[in-house]
Amino acid sequence: MLELLQKHIRQRDLMELQAQVVSLLALGYTSERQLQTLLHYILQAGSTADPVAFLRQLAQSVPLQPHKEALMNIAQFLEDRGRQEGMQQGRQQGLEAGLEAGIEKGRQEGEQKAAERIALAMIDSGFELPLVAELTGLSLQRLAQLKH
Repeated sequence: MLELLQKHIRQRDLMELQAQVVSLLALGYTSERQLQTLLHYILQAGSTADPVAFLRQLAQSVPLQPHKEALMNIAQFLEDRGRQEGMQQGRQQGLEAGLEAGIEKGRQEGEQKAAERIALAMIDSGFELPLVAELTGLSLQRLAQLKH
Protein backbone atom coordinates (compact mmCIF):
# COMPACT_ATOMS: atom_id res chain seq x y z
CA MET A 1 0.00 0.00 0.00
CA LEU A 2 2.77 2.43 0.93
CA GLU A 3 4.57 1.72 -2.34
CA LEU A 4 1.42 2.47 -4.33
CA LEU A 5 0.84 5.75 -2.53
CA GLN A 6 4.46 6.86 -2.75
CA LYS A 7 4.51 6.09 -6.45
CA HIS A 8 1.29 7.99 -7.22
CA ILE A 9 1.16 10.67 -4.50
CA ARG A 10 1.87 13.47 -7.00
CA GLN A 11 -1.04 12.37 -9.18
CA ARG A 12 -3.47 15.14 -10.05
CA ASP A 13 -6.35 13.61 -8.07
CA LEU A 14 -6.00 10.69 -5.67
CA MET A 15 -9.66 9.75 -6.26
CA GLU A 16 -8.32 7.81 -9.24
CA LEU A 17 -6.41 5.53 -6.82
CA GLN A 18 -9.44 4.79 -4.69
CA ALA A 19 -10.20 1.36 -6.19
CA GLN A 20 -6.60 0.21 -5.75
CA VAL A 21 -6.47 1.47 -2.16
CA VAL A 22 -9.75 -0.29 -1.35
CA SER A 23 -8.54 -3.59 -2.81
CA LEU A 24 -5.33 -3.41 -0.77
CA LEU A 25 -7.23 -2.56 2.42
CA ALA A 26 -9.62 -5.45 1.78
CA LEU A 27 -6.72 -7.89 2.03
CA GLY A 28 -6.59 -7.11 5.75
CA TYR A 29 -2.82 -6.69 6.04
CA THR A 30 -3.03 -3.06 7.12
CA SER A 31 -3.29 -2.32 10.84
CA GLU A 32 -5.33 0.60 12.11
CA ARG A 33 -2.14 2.48 13.02
CA GLN A 34 -0.71 1.90 9.54
CA LEU A 35 -3.98 3.08 8.03
CA GLN A 36 -3.89 6.28 10.07
CA THR A 37 -0.29 6.90 9.01
CA LEU A 38 -1.14 6.29 5.35
CA LEU A 39 -4.16 8.58 5.52
CA HIS A 40 -2.09 11.27 7.18
CA TYR A 41 0.44 10.92 4.36
CA ILE A 42 -2.32 11.09 1.73
CA LEU A 43 -3.82 14.22 3.27
CA GLN A 44 -0.46 15.94 3.74
CA ALA A 45 1.26 15.12 0.46
CA GLY A 46 -1.56 14.08 -1.86
CA SER A 47 -3.98 16.08 -3.89
CA THR A 48 -7.72 15.72 -4.16
CA ALA A 49 -10.45 18.28 -4.77
CA ASP A 50 -12.48 17.17 -1.74
CA PRO A 51 -10.54 15.24 0.93
CA VAL A 52 -13.66 14.61 3.03
CA ALA A 53 -15.51 13.09 0.06
CA PHE A 54 -12.44 11.00 -0.76
CA LEU A 55 -12.36 9.58 2.78
CA ARG A 56 -16.12 9.00 2.91
CA GLN A 57 -16.10 7.16 -0.43
CA LEU A 58 -13.13 5.13 0.72
CA ALA A 59 -14.96 4.25 3.96
CA GLN A 60 -18.07 3.17 2.07
CA SER A 61 -16.01 0.92 -0.21
CA VAL A 62 -13.80 -0.72 2.43
CA PRO A 63 -15.25 -4.05 3.62
CA LEU A 64 -13.46 -4.14 7.02
CA GLN A 65 -15.35 -2.42 9.86
CA PRO A 66 -12.34 -1.06 11.82
CA HIS A 67 -11.04 0.63 8.68
CA LYS A 68 -14.49 2.08 7.93
CA GLU A 69 -14.69 3.57 11.41
CA ALA A 70 -11.19 5.04 11.21
CA LEU A 71 -11.92 6.59 7.82
CA MET A 72 -15.26 8.02 8.93
CA ASN A 73 -13.72 9.43 12.12
CA ILE A 74 -11.02 11.20 10.13
CA ALA A 75 -13.57 12.46 7.58
CA GLN A 76 -15.75 13.80 10.40
CA PHE A 77 -12.74 15.46 12.02
CA LEU A 78 -11.82 17.16 8.74
CA GLU A 79 -15.40 18.29 8.21
CA ASP A 80 -15.58 19.76 11.71
CA ARG A 81 -12.23 21.46 11.31
CA GLY A 82 -13.28 22.94 7.98
CA ARG A 83 -16.50 24.21 9.49
CA GLN A 84 -14.62 25.80 12.42
CA GLU A 85 -12.12 27.44 10.08
CA GLY A 86 -14.98 28.75 7.95
CA MET A 87 -16.72 30.20 10.97
CA GLN A 88 -13.48 31.78 12.19
CA GLN A 89 -12.86 33.28 8.77
CA GLY A 90 -16.43 34.62 8.69
CA ARG A 91 -16.02 36.20 12.11
CA GLN A 92 -12.73 37.76 11.05
CA GLN A 93 -14.25 39.18 7.87
CA GLY A 94 -17.22 40.52 9.84
CA LEU A 95 -14.89 42.13 12.35
CA GLU A 96 -12.83 43.74 9.59
CA ALA A 97 -15.96 45.01 7.81
CA GLY A 98 -17.31 46.41 11.08
CA LEU A 99 -13.99 48.06 11.83
CA GLU A 100 -13.87 49.65 8.38
CA ALA A 101 -17.46 50.88 8.74
CA GLY A 102 -16.64 52.31 12.18
CA ILE A 103 -13.57 54.10 10.87
CA GLU A 104 -15.55 55.56 7.97
CA LYS A 105 -18.34 56.72 10.28
CA GLY A 106 -15.79 58.30 12.63
CA ARG A 107 -14.11 60.07 9.72
CA GLN A 108 -17.45 61.45 8.52
CA GLU A 109 -18.37 62.61 12.01
CA GLY A 110 -14.96 64.25 12.35
CA GLU A 111 -15.41 66.09 9.06
CA GLN A 112 -18.89 67.21 10.16
CA LYS A 113 -17.56 68.53 13.49
CA ALA A 114 -14.71 70.35 11.73
CA ALA A 115 -17.14 71.97 9.28
CA GLU A 116 -19.34 73.05 12.20
CA ARG A 117 -16.37 74.57 14.09
CA ILE A 118 -15.29 76.46 10.98
CA ALA A 119 -18.86 77.65 10.39
CA LEU A 120 -19.14 78.93 13.96
CA ALA A 121 -15.83 80.77 13.63
CA MET A 122 -17.01 82.33 10.36
CA ILE A 123 -20.35 83.37 11.88
CA ASP A 124 -18.54 84.86 14.90
CA SER A 125 -16.31 86.78 12.47
CA GLY A 126 -19.36 88.33 10.82
CA PHE A 127 -19.77 86.23 7.67
CA GLU A 128 -23.30 86.06 6.25
CA LEU A 129 -25.11 82.72 6.74
CA PRO A 130 -25.62 82.00 3.00
CA LEU A 131 -21.88 82.46 2.38
CA VAL A 132 -20.98 80.25 5.37
CA ALA A 133 -23.41 77.58 4.11
CA GLU A 134 -21.87 77.68 0.64
CA LEU A 135 -18.27 77.47 1.90
CA THR A 136 -18.79 74.78 4.55
CA GLY A 137 -21.46 72.68 2.83
CA LEU A 138 -23.74 72.94 5.87
CA SER A 139 -27.44 73.74 5.46
CA LEU A 140 -28.91 77.04 6.59
CA GLN A 141 -31.04 75.09 9.08
CA ARG A 142 -27.94 73.48 10.63
CA LEU A 143 -26.20 76.87 10.78
CA ALA A 144 -29.22 78.34 12.56
CA GLN A 145 -29.06 75.47 15.09
CA LEU A 146 -25.35 76.05 15.66
CA LYS A 147 -25.84 79.79 16.07
CA HIS A 148 -28.24 79.30 18.99
